[in-house]
Parts: sequence; structure tokens; C-alpha cells
Amino acid sequence: MGVDVWMRCDCCGMDTGEFSVTYNLSGAWYEIFPNTKMMDFGGLTAKESLPMLNCIIAEFSQSPERYKKHEPSNGWGTIEGFLETLRGMRELAERMADKPSLKWRTG
Repeated sequence: MGVDVWMRCDCCGMDTGEFSVTYNLSGAWYEIFPNTKMMDFGGLTAKESLPMLNCIIAEFSQSPERYKKHEPSNGWGTIEGFLETLRGMRELAERMADKPSLKWRTG
């Protein structure tokens, strides 16, 4: 299981971008953001999400070994895979930062 994250336009209902993160890596997320769940991304605009995305990407990139302890033994989720997903989310957020009607949705 995991959390699906995508962007939806409040004006026309169009969806863009689709990302999935396994709950198996939630410990790594909480180590960086102890009071924020990935589901809390829902409702943020692309621009609002960029500081959080930049922070977690920088932390995982600078100290990947520190977070590998959160990788599940069953192999369903790696920090490198999570980092790749986060980079894709950041790329989309950067492209859509000037569109306040586009907001992240989670489910």
C-alpha cells in the first residue's frame, strides 16, 4: 500500500502527474517532517510544495545512508526510488508553480 499523489486543476478538473509512494518508507519521511504526513500534501499548490520537496530531496541526497534503515526488508521501497519520485514531483511543481489553480491531491 502507499499514497498516490497527483495535481488537479480547481478550474477544469484536469489531472496531471501521478506519483506513488509506499508507506514502507514513511519512517524516512517522518524523520525529516515529524509532524507532517505525506497525505498533508493534498491541497498545496505547486509553489507551496517546493520548499518541502527541496528540503527532503536535499536531505536524502546528502545523507542517503542515514535513511536506508527505513527501507523494508521485503524490498518494497528504497530511498533511491523515493528520491526519484520526489524529484519527479519537484520537476512538475517547478513547471506548474505559476498556476495557482493546480493543487496536489492525495489518495
